[in-house]
Formats: sequence, C-alpha cells, structure tokens
Amino acid sequence: MSQARAGAVRGLPAARRLHWTREPYRVWQMKLNADRSKASGKPHAVVHGVEVALREIASWPGVDSVVAGRISKVKHRYPELAVTVQSSTVSGVKCLARMGQAVQELFVVTAVAPEVIARVQRTWPG
Repeated sequence: MSQARAGAVRGLPAARRLHWTREPYRVWQMKLNADRSKASGKPHAVVHGVEVALREIASWPGVDSVVAGRISKVKHRYPELAVTVQSSTVSGVKCLARMGQAVQELFVVTAVAPEVIARVQRTWPG
C-alpha cells in the first residue's frame, strides 16, 4: 500500500468512511438486517432520515432483511418521510422511501409480502 493512500484514508476503505455530498441530502454508509447481530453484507448508502424506516421495517415479524437500494434526486421536496410500495418481487417487496429531494429504493426480503404491503400502507399512508 502506498504511503499517500494509507495516510489519506487512515486505514479504512472509502466505502466505510462517512461522507457528505454536495446534494441537498446527506448520505452515509450502514449495515442493516432484521437481526441486529448480523450484518446484511456490504454496507449500502442510506439517505438521512430513511434509516428510521429501515429499522422499523426490519423489526416487523416475518421480515428477514431490508436492503437499501439506488438513490435518485427529484425536483419535488418531501418535508417528511414517505414510504410507498412499488411492486412485489420474487423475494419480497420493493418500496420507495422519499425524504427531502431524495428517493431511495428499499428491498424488503420476506415470505409474507401481502402482510408487509398492508403494514407499509397503514404506517405511511398517502
């Protein structure tokens, strides 16, 4: 490892460091799984404010894990967290979490998809 690379990163890979973007939303790295003792694998970037929804959905019965997906920027500003169901997948449900000017995909791995869909719609109506 080169001296400049080791000193600049302080021994941590770039994917593990907290970083701020120039966008109007904040992003950081985290690991999350329904079982607090297990990590979901590689860390995923999570929009500030969406972590609340991730942790809540992960605590629901029947949910195996929650994976944060792609982040997109939108023109409309969402003043508070909004989660909507986009579609059912082979392994569970795909949701969209909206906060500020950011939209993030959430993949919920579950065997009881209809129950999760109903609970998402009850928890975040609209």
